[in-house]
Amino acid sequence: MNTSTTPDLAEELLSEVDQYVQALGELPANKRLSAPTLDLVYKLALQQLGFGHVKTARDYLSLLLVYAPTDARFLEALAQCCEQEGDSDEALRHYSLALYISPTSNRLALAVAENLARRGEEASAISILQDVVRLANQPSELKYRLRAEVWLQRLKEGAVEPT
Repeated sequence: MNTSTTPDLAEELLSEVDQYVQALGELPANKRLSAPTLDLVYKLALQQLGFGHVKTARDYLSLLLVYAPTDARFLEALAQCCEQEGDSDEALRHYSLALYISPTSNRLALAVAENLARRGEEASAISILQDVVRLANQPSELKYRLRAEVWLQRLKEGAVEPT
């Protein structure tokens, strides 16, 4: 997928991952969380996000990213927190990193495109949306294709106001 990230953004994202990995390496092995515990904390973070407790969700996700800095689910949820807090730039950074990690995810590509469209970056958004329409052919992904088609139509009609 074409995410149209700049080299500076990619370098910044890789630096952020390095910081998470370094923080994890500094933890003693007996203080690390198990995979089932990480999943439980992730579910709690999503629950808090659903209840509108964005700061609590963000705190949980920050902890999770220390343990698993390349887990696209954690990055996507953190991006959703950023969106709810009105931080479009930070949301785009996290969505872009998640998409870099999971380049075949139409859900993540759509999230990046929607963010770009709301920012007024129509050309980049259209390119990604066209990729989603072309690639989301499985029954479980048709909802992403339909959303991408709606976004393309809105952009074509000029019905998207940059935020």
